[in-house]
Amino acid sequence: MTGFAFSPGPEIVTKQAEFLKTIAPSTRRVARLGGVTSVEHLDGHRISLPVIEAAFRPFGIEERRFPITSREDVPGILASIRDWRADAIFAFGDPATMNERHALVDFAHRHRLASGFGMKEYVLAGGLFSYGPDTADTIRRSAAYIDRILKGANPAELPVEQPSTFHLVISVKTARAIGLTVPPALLFRADQIIE
Repeated sequence: MTGFAFSPGPEIVTKQAEFLKTIAPSTRRVARLGGVTSVEHLDGHRISLPVIEAAFRPFGIEERRFPITSREDVPGILASIRDWRADAIFAFGDPATMNERHALVDFAHRHRLASGFGMKEYVLAGGLFSYGPDTADTIRRSAAYIDRILKGANPAELPVEQPSTFHLVISVKTARAIGLTVPPALLFRADQIIE
């Protein structure tokens, strides 16, 4: 048995929290969204809630999870986030939030909230930034494994591979729209900038 992981594990949460605080330094409360089945998972890695809380805590950020059970729940969840007075929303990337990415981004824009994500598709929909593994690269590399196995390689002898390429995507356009200025040093580190 072998395969590819789509996430390096909980360490990435700390990096995402750091980028959020760098782009939106006044952030104190983050609403973390996710599907009910994946709310304690990060791209296949089970992560305890204290680990996620600990990733945000050094940056002075309180985080609260808002699980999505169905599409019909989204308006009520967004109202709860507004009532909680979140400064930002965050979604690592799962089917529930991916399907609702436009609603999440529209909500963030309307309420001038920073928005961070684990996949660039959210930023392409208008989110502020994303940081995560390059899923296209992982899929390409997995195709090579499939080829090797079909040619006779023993899957048990092929190591499970972790992501090796990560992308920081920042929307300067979204930052301007919600009254933020992205520090030049962070723009320099970005793999993709959306003007």
